[in-house]
Amino acid sequence: MMNKYTGIELLKRNFDQVEAKHIGFFEKEEPRWPSEKRDYLRNHHQNLDQFTSTTLTWEKLKINTLPDDVLREIRAAYAAFERGEEYQTPE
Repeated sequence: MMNKYTGIELLKRNFDQVEAKHIGFFEKEEPRWPSEKRDYLRNHHQNLDQFTSTTLTWEKLKINTLPDDVLREIRAAYAAFERGEEYQTPE
């Protein structure tokens, strides 16, 4: 079966899955910008649009200020991206 998403779009999709699962955390955090109503996962890592799937590494993401459970899921979502797979959050 072929994935619908590839490259950086796959990683964005995988990170969206993590953000959706931990929406309670992001809703409680302060928004980064006045136009935002809540915090977003994208505020905790480098802009993905500056990378290609061949130039991106975990270290270059510079993930910061997240609880351990969210960070573990982000690592799992990134690992799925490296394998070319869509990430499904565990129940």
